[in-house]
Amino acid sequence: GRSGGRRLLSISDSYNAKQLWDKGFKGEHIKVAIFDTGIDAKHRSFKHIEDRSNWTDEDTLEDRLGHGTFVAGVVAGKHT
Repeated sequence: GRSGGRRLLSISDSYNAKQLWDKGFKGEHIKVAIFDTGIDAKHRSFKHIEDRSNWTDEDTLEDRLGHGTFVAGVVAGKHT
């Protein structure tokens, strides 16, 4: 895409993910854990969250900052 005359790259473009996808690597059957600010569990990209635990002093598992949801999207988002 373009923004103000600059070309914007997606995360997958930045890391040349298409080259891996073309070789058959799809990230299937991979389990990961992310320790961050929480996650938006209702986000359309996250349909298979198996566990959410609070490892912080926060009073919620929701992502009030957006950073945890962003990181989870980079790692495992369906629509990113």
